[in-house]
Amino acid sequence: LEIDYLNDKYRFDIPEKDEYETLAGFILFHYENIPKINDRIEIESFIIKILDVSETRIELLQLTKKED
Repeated sequence: LEIDYLNDKYRFDIPEKDEYETLAGFILFHYENIPKINDRIEIESFIIKILDVSETRIELLQLTKKED
């Protein structure tokens, strides 16, 4: 999913940068590897739980915005 779509539809306020356009790109930009199933990743104000991956992509995840 594209970052601008998620920000518009769900008001996540995910930072947009030239280095990525999608949620998976955002994760890979910060994590630098394809995460494993059940990895819990904290990036800025988000908690991301990886639910399914293939060899080359993140298939399913849970994205939660931290409470302020």
